[in-house]
Amino acid sequence: MKNKLNRNWGHEYFHLRNNIRRASKRSGLRLIGSPGLIDGEALSGWIYRLCMQHRIRPGNLIGALGFAGPTSSLDFCPLTADDRWQIARATLTNPMDIDEASALDFTILGKRSFVCLSNDVRNRVPIYRLCPDCLAYDDIPHIRLMWRLAYNFICEHHRRPFLDTCGHCGHRLDFTFRFPRRTFPDCEYDIGHCNRCGNDLTGAAFAPVNSDLVDHVLQLQNEFHDRVRRSGLEPNCTLVSPAERVKPYLETANDYDEDAEPCFTGLSLKSLFGSEWKEIAKQIPCMR
Repeated sequence: MKNKLNRNWGHEYFHLRNNIRRASKRSGLRLIGSPGLIDGEALSGWIYRLCMQHRIRPGNLIGALGFAGPTSSLDFCPLTADDRWQIARATLTNPMDIDEASALDFTILGKRSFVCLSNDVRNRVPIYRLCPDCLAYDDIPHIRLMWRLAYNFICEHHRRPFLDTCGHCGHRLDFTFRFPRRTFPDCEYDIGHCNRCGNDLTGAAFAPVNSDLVDHVLQLQNEFHDRVRRSGLEPNCTLVSPAERVKPYLETANDYDEDAEPCFTGLSLKSLFGSEWKEIAKQIPCMR
């Protein structure tokens, strides 16, 4: 029953993403002075920053834009030209920036069957990871789109494992509908601080990872992302679609019906990293 429940959640979640249910009438909202999108930033992270600045709850903003569902759904949902224009119009943002931020929407990341590549289907939450060093050196702390992917575990710039929980309170990172539960000073009211305890996320300690292991994981991350983005050639020169290239590395629900639409529940670490995956996971917290 648990697997079936998880499967249904994945499909229902994507139903919200795929349909982007419009409000009966979109508001004439105009947010003057909105922060611009940063290169490589996730739309949901930008929405979070925008809401922090204007003191608007993300759910209220999404509703005013005519959408339904968690803000995390915007990261990979195939947005129409009208959707992108509506977001740009309301936030007074360059439409081209919205286009660039949604560049992965039309890969398999935007398909219902592959919702597990950007969401933890078992726990029914979106995947958010971060590199404390990246945030520490950011002029403006922001969430990268690549931090939303289930198959990314190590920062290629700082060569350290990503974190998916606060190092102080253990709270799982989530930048969707939630604002801090307590009122913190403005300087602590941003992505660089935990939205539960308010502590600085950039100071998280970590155990150094063997350099060879870092190289190995980064190589696998890049290879998998290539599988997600484009078709590839088999040894016999047969062209294989991204979906077929990725399927061998995904887990399915126990009650999966082969005649029905594929239902993937998560990334198979054993298929991706081989028999040594458990030893690798001991050194990379977000892999556990």
